[in-house]
Amino acid sequence: RRLAAMASIARGERQHEAPADVVIEPPELKFEVSLTRPAVQHLTLRNLANGRPIAFKIKTTNPKRYLVRPNAGIVWAGGAATVSIQLPPQRAMPLHGDAKSKDKFQVLTLPLDSATADAMIAAHREGTEMLRARVAALWASEQTRAAWVDKIRSSLHASDSGGVRSLSIPEERPLSP
Repeated sequence: RRLAAMASIARGERQHEAPADVVIEPPELKFEVSLTRPAVQHLTLRNLANGRPIAFKIKTTNPKRYLVRPNAGIVWAGGAATVSIQLPPQRAMPLHGDAKSKDKFQVLTLPLDSATADAMIAAHREGTEMLRARVAALWASEQTRAAWVDKIRSSLHASDSGGVRSLSIPEERPLSP
């Protein structure tokens, strides 16, 4: 992984993989597809750095298919954030052996300098909406060119029941004498 990051730097790309003090779990999202209920997976970002908050943003190759909440935020030093990724009920079940999905998730992480971290702390004290606005402004700024990038693959699997509960039809029950 480090060699790939070095190669991207050599090509002039500024995006790097997350450092060892940022842990993203799981490395692959496995969605259990259903016809009647959404499939939900959770992505956890842990900040093992002491004293340095990290901003994150989650992107997907298929934004119309997945609901990602929150899609951006702050992981405070020594803390963790859980991101919920929801796949709505499907119209058809994936074929056996067709579990591979071309959909991927890109996790951008950005260590915050002290001035930006102080601004985020102040926004957090003012309320959730102010913090969201500051995080959105951060990801719209030029600072994000220094963001680290990790890619998370996804796969689709048919749920055991296909999301359909087996119900007996009244006409099929034996008639009692």
